[in-house]
Amino acid sequence: GAGTIEFIVDGSGELSVDGFWLMEMNTRLQVEHPVTEAITGTDLVEWQLRVAAGEALPKTQDELKINGHAFEARVYAEDASNNFLPVTGKLHHIEFGNARIDTAVQSGSEISPHYDPMIAKLTTHGKNRRETLSKLNKALTNTHVAGTITNVSFLISLCNHKDFGNGIVDTGLIERDMETLIAKEEMPEVVFALAALEALKLDLKEPLSGWRLWGEASHKITLVIDDEKTTKTIILNGNQNLSVYEESETLRLEEIERSNNQITATLIEQSESTSIESKQISADVVSYQGADFTNSISVLYEGVTWVLDHPDPLSQAGSEEGAADTLKSPMTGVISQIKVAAGDAVKEGDRLGVIEAMKMEHSLIAPRDCVIAEWLCIEGSSVESGAVLVRFE
Repeated sequence: GAGTIEFIVDGSGELSVDGFWLMEMNTRLQVEHPVTEAITGTDLVEWQLRVAAGEALPKTQDELKINGHAFEARVYAEDASNNFLPVTGKLHHIEFGNARIDTAVQSGSEISPHYDPMIAKLTTHGKNRRETLSKLNKALTNTHVAGTITNVSFLISLCNHKDFGNGIVDTGLIERDMETLIAKEEMPEVVFALAALEALKLDLKEPLSGWRLWGEASHKITLVIDDEKTTKTIILNGNQNLSVYEESETLRLEEIERSNNQITATLIEQSESTSIESKQISADVVSYQGADFTNSISVLYEGVTWVLDHPDPLSQAGSEEGAADTLKSPMTGVISQIKVAAGDAVKEGDRLGVIEAMKMEHSLIAPRDCVIAEWLCIEGSSVESGAVLVRFE
């Protein structure tokens, strides 16, 4: 068989013999076994099978040598900004960067509430920590998962963390710097242009694309980013060029080329100093229909994945009416407890119930002082993420 022994180490000062404590032994390979395989050049899964078949171990301890450094990152369907709660969803598109990939999913697979939400493990190997971490960072920035929330951005932030890069790591690092690790940057303007290009299904290579007898070919488009609607005008300039306008031109894309999901172009925009700047850009762009039949566009640009929704104007009316008077499920799971009943008055922050999923409990909290009008579920109900659970008077 094979076993993995875990220790906890006192890192408050210099390491000492009496500063190591045994935590547990798992009589199996750990999730992290590719790290050991990378630095020793072994296949531990093969070894397990050979030993189970009655063969001797292929090597002795003295024959094993450590070569270089290895990192493994676990890509999970979880929301780091929401206390790492697991999420579910269909993986409409999945593509990994250059690394060893251990996974059991592919585009079209479902992340269900019944199993661990791990999507894949990315493992890199190099001469030292810095080189290997750089390889991992690059692999993560080229990883694109569309259809569910993942922890990829969090993992990239961790790769770029100064102390982590220098190996100054302890069990409190993430909690201390959580605000920095989950900080979300402002969406670049060009992401809107790329999403609009996908939403409008524009084929700029078509000779007559954008042709008009009078004036320029313009398309007004509304996209939703983080529940906020943004409307801009896309103007086709011909020769595989387009411009984005609000009140005036905000940017221009020239020499747009597309190969499958990959879009490349020259980005031209005016900086705050009024100087014109241009650079070559590349992005991975896919569209899909979400679980609530929303038309969504996922854009991987400079290592960050942005999801923009393209609402159908015929189905928007009234869809948000009363949204403030309801509480929605934060994840897919089972309602294990209901603490209050219809007619009860509750205060902001009161615990209304509990939802369970993937070995985790999450409290359902009152968003404001209110009176419970009705529950739209019962204890034991299975509910989807985003489903309305409670209506308030």
